[in-house]
Amino acid sequence: VDGKVQTAIFGVEGVGKTSLLNSVFNQEYRITKAKENVLISSVTEYPSDLKNDEIYKHFIETIISSVRILSLCGKEEKEKEILEKCKNYRLGQTSIEGEFEVVVNAIHDYGYHIVLVIDNFERFTSSKDVIMKHHETLRRMLKKTQYIVASNHDFNEDSPPSGVSGSLLLMNFAGHEIRIGGWTKEQTLAYLNRCLANKTIKFSETLSDIIFNVSGGIP
Repeated sequence: VDGKVQTAIFGVEGVGKTSLLNSVFNQEYRITKAKENVLISSVTEYPSDLKNDEIYKHFIETIISSVRILSLCGKEEKEKEILEKCKNYRLGQTSIEGEFEVVVNAIHDYGYHIVLVIDNFERFTSSKDVIMKHHETLRRMLKKTQYIVASNHDFNEDSPPSGVSGSLLLMNFAGHEIRIGGWTKEQTLAYLNRCLANKTIKFSETLSDIIFNVSGGIP
């Protein structure tokens, strides 16, 4: 986390992207970074059925949730103050898009940078209900927010909906991708052997080969 690089983790379903996010962005790490004025959301799964204003509401609530780590840093009053400011600023807006922007700005005005950790990001990039204005709103806030996302689909290679092709938001991830693949055959067999070490069950070499071929080394 450096507040600048937008990072995408790519890999097929089940390869361990969610486990990776949860292990890295655990509560202890989030508390440590909050003390350095970086507010990291807990790992949030992007819902599959968001439309229109619901899209902004999801990101707003994810951002708000990142502020709540401050109470675990001994900064309960600061947390309360920021959340109250966000609430008041939102009341003065006539659009949900405006609410999103004032929430980001309010938190940033307190000297905090925001990091959103989002799983299942392919639901955002491939949704027919997410249009270019949603991409552009998120992009405008990149100086104050950082996105670390996990996706089953490589949105550099898999074509997004025509309405968001050429998204400048997604272009910011270029060059900062992490691709996770399955284990090698040797790693897969070593894992199976560890799991069976204290058991009476034994896999033959043929069955082990079949397991690897079927799973592709995906745990």
